[in-house]
Amino acid sequence: MNIEYTQEELELLESIENGDWKSIKGIEEEKERYQRYASQYVKER
Repeated sequence: MNIEYTQEELELLESIENGDWKSIKGIEEEKERYQRYASQYVKER
């Protein structure tokens, strides 16, 4: 299977492979926090 990637996807992949990304402590809490932000944003629209 031959997958064609966009330039943006290739740059993201390269960034990940280079170790530019770091894990976050308390990921579940962060996900909940941003879900609340998104819910509030939708309610305000």
